[in-house]
Amino acid sequence: MKKLVAFYSLEGNSRFVGQTIAKQIDAELFELKTKTGRKLTGFSKYFIGGMQAVFGMKPPLAGLPKNIEKYDLVILGGPVWASRPAPAINSFLATVKLKDARIALFCCNGGGKTDAFFSRIRAGLKGNSITGTASFQDPLAADRDEMKKKITDWAKRISKK
Repeated sequence: MKKLVAFYSLEGNSRFVGQTIAKQIDAELFELKTKTGRKLTGFSKYFIGGMQAVFGMKPPLAGLPKNIEKYDLVILGGPVWASRPAPAINSFLATVKLKDARIALFCCNGGGKTDAFFSRIRAGLKGNSITGTASFQDPLAADRDEMKKKITDWAKRISKK
């Protein structure tokens, strides 16, 4: 079974989760990057990033996974910004047309609610089967072994569904 983990990461949390998932279930890994590549830091991270998320902005991506339809399972993840997906995730959903695909979703957050994040992504993935969702709170700040176990357990569960 061919599996893909596609993710966007600003500070490394989603990268850590994506890499851990890919390693545990032998999946290909693809990091979403915007063409501008502008790194948001400090106050601008919250103000500009939050505004972009709230307005559902879709910046151009630097690249996309090739032949995405060849994967039996696509795992998509990224950070929660203002209760919404990061703009790069919006771009992915607007650009890649998945149909009848098996998809799992993960997010990284600082402890807020994630319902709006997942519902917005689900809305962009109509016609597909969402096999599972997971939220990982501050993965890089948490106990590394415990977090890896939590990620690994979820990844193995969704890859068997």
